[in-house]
Amino acid sequence: MKDKLQQETTVTLKLNLLQKRVDQMYWDWQRLSRAGQDTLDEIADLVGLKQLDPSVLEHESWKKD
Repeated sequence: MKDKLQQETTVTLKLNLLQKRVDQMYWDWQRLSRAGQDTLDEIADLVGLKQLDPSVLEHESWKKD
């Protein structure tokens, strides 16, 4: 039982890390080819992230302080 809980915790932590990495990749949205953008959206779907609207990326998310 303890091993199963530890394994589930590890999977959850890895999924969270993967979600963060995919989210960070959206910073490079404009640099990606159309195929790259589509692939990023597919990966985001697979890991349970909402696809971002490119118009939002162009106007708000790109503002780095």
